[in-house]
Order: sequence, then C-alpha cells, then structure tokens
Amino acid sequence: TPSNVIDQTNFNGQINASEPVQLPADATVKPLSTEEQMKNAARQMAKIFTERYGTYSTDSDFNNIREVETLVTQNLWSVISKKITAGQTGGEFVGMTTKVTTAELTDWQTDRATVNISAMRTETRGVAVSEKNQQAAVQLVKSDGNWLVDNFEWK
Repeated sequence: TPSNVIDQTNFNGQINASEPVQLPADATVKPLSTEEQMKNAARQMAKIFTERYGTYSTDSDFNNIREVETLVTQNLWSVISKKITAGQTGGEFVGMTTKVTTAELTDWQTDRATVNISAMRTETRGVAVSEKNQQAAVQLVKSDGNWLVDNFEWK
C-alpha cells in the first residue's frame, strides 16, 4: 500500500534491522529464469575477477594473479601469468585495493558476455593514500557450464 512505500520523501536514513520484514500472505516470490541466473552468474564472475585481480601489493608476490588462474581461459592466463616474475626487488611499498561498485551486462549471448565494471581503487604508496574511480571491460565465455574471463581491460 502507498503508506508502506519508502522513498526520498519519507526515508530518514535508518532501517530497524531488529524488526523482521513481513510479506503479505498473498505475496509470491517469482523465481529467476534460467537466463536471469546465467546473467547474474556472468556479472558475479566479472566482479569477483576484477576485485581479486585488481587488488595487490608489493608484499603479496603476485598472489592476485595466481588466485585468478581458475577463473580465466587459457588464452588470458598465458597473457597475465607473464606478469609473475621471480621475486620482487625491495623498494617502496605499493598496494592497491579494488572494490567493484557496479557491474553492467552490456552484451549477452548464452555462451559469451561482456560486463562493464565501475570500481573504486585505493592505492597506498609508502604512506600516501589516493583513491580513484576506474572502469573496466570484462569479456567472458562459457566453458563446460562455467563462466571464465577471456579478456580484461582497464579503461
């Protein structure tokens, strides 16, 4: 009913989590279609990959790359695994934390998809910290029933 609607005119910025939400007795929850589930899975994979791959530090010895090996195609792995070098030289600490803020499915087929990502990236260089918004394009392919990242590009 209109009295139960929360919008910008009556929302005070607080939600009381101690009161459970009661659905009307005649309410039904529509299950997601198979296509909606596949689209959600593609968006999720793009977000997971972007956050893992885009979060790293000079102390982690390229773990961000190793952690995504099972999430990417062989073609992409052959490209990104070349970034793993034998140890790192000393020097100033550099770390990057990536948090995806939006993931928009821009191209969809049942066996391939493209997801445009917006992310907040926080860089620590020595003691200096800076933040920036960055976009990325993630191309995925379906392989043996699973989505794999086939191409990734920061913009």
